[in-house]
Order: sequence, then C-alpha cells, then structure tokens
Amino acid sequence: MNIFHKKTISLNLLLKITYIISIKRCLCIHYIVLPKCRVTAEVKHNPTNAVVCRVQGEWNGVLEFSYTSGETRVVDVTKLPVTKKCVRPIEKQGPTESRRLWQHVTESLREKDIEKATEHKRLLEERQRTEERHRAETETAWRTRYFDREGEGWVYHKPLWKNSAFKS
Repeated sequence: MNIFHKKTISLNLLLKITYIISIKRCLCIHYIVLPKCRVTAEVKHNPTNAVVCRVQGEWNGVLEFSYTSGETRVVDVTKLPVTKKCVRPIEKQGPTESRRLWQHVTESLREKDIEKATEHKRLLEERQRTEERHRAETETAWRTRYFDREGEGWVYHKPLWKNSAFKS
C-alpha cells in the first residue's frame, strides 16, 4: 500500500491530515478533524483529482458518506465491532519500533507520574536529535525498513496488490 502522511496542528485545535492511500495508486483521502471530534473528508481519484466521495460527521460517532453517484451511506462507528490489536511482545520488537521506544513513557503515564514520563520523552527525543545530527554530519540518508520514497510520497515494499493472496 502506498501511504503518504502529513499532518499539522494549529493553535485552534484544528487537525488537518492528508493521506494518499492508494490501492493500485488511485485514491487520495484528505480530511480535517475539527474540535469535538468532527470530521470532514474527501476521497479523490489520484490520476484525475476527481472527488469520488465526501465524508462528514464524528470520528467516534456517526459518519455520512456521500458519493458522486448520489448514493449516501451512514455508518455509526459505535455499533461496529471492536477489533483487538495484535502486537508482538516488546521483547520481540526491533529497537526502533514505536511501542519499544515509548514503553517507559507509557508506563510512567499509566503510573500517573507525569514528571518521569516527561523525562523519558525528553531522553528519547534527544537521542533521536543526536542520531539525526550524526546522519547530517556524515551525509548518511535515513534508511527506512518498509517504505521507499517515490515523488512526494512513500511506497510500501510489499503492497497488497502484489500479494498473490489478494489478486483477483
């Protein structure tokens, strides 16, 4: 799957996120999360930039999908089944995997020790800054594990459409 993710947060708590998620590189999803969980979104066909669907509602409530065909679908996400995450144990995760990196921050927050969580976060971020400075000094490019840069976005090494189990 080809994913490009960019997000910005402004002072008025407006969260604007642009995803280019393409199955065979054809869809672009642009959405804005407004205060109080409100969402507006457009799904576009990448080659033509034509809007194929508009979405509005609350990300934790009811979402209304309006298609250019005139069809409308309503989804109440509170009535959808919850799927439990399947995550490898931390000891089996790589050194740069998110849960491993942030485990001490998470643990401190669960213990309601904000000062300890803040210190763990500061140490983690300082280590990342040091690593970035080292890469800049040695002119070493950041090496990704699962994605390659392609134009403005990123392409996953093993997209689903190349997997024989998902081919039609």
